[in-house]
Amino acid sequence: VQDQGKRRWSVFMKGDELKLIIFVVYSLTIVKPLIDSVKGFMRIPDMAWFVHPIMCFGTTIVYGYASINQLLAKKKLGI
Repeated sequence: VQDQGKRRWSVFMKGDELKLIIFVVYSLTIVKPLIDSVKGFMRIPDMAWFVHPIMCFGTTIVYGYASINQLLAKKKLGI
């Protein structure tokens, strides 16, 4: 039996920092995800494509919030 509370997954690998920054900029501006949604909708006409920009933005906000909290917790503990 594993302790699920201690498991961690990496969102990105070392060396992918530039790609992460580009994703964050695209997600926060909503422009690129919206363009991707329109292109996807033209290929496969499904309204679910228009959830994509919202999810990109939401993912960026949630991971940003969690990352900042983790950094603050480490700083508070002196790690």
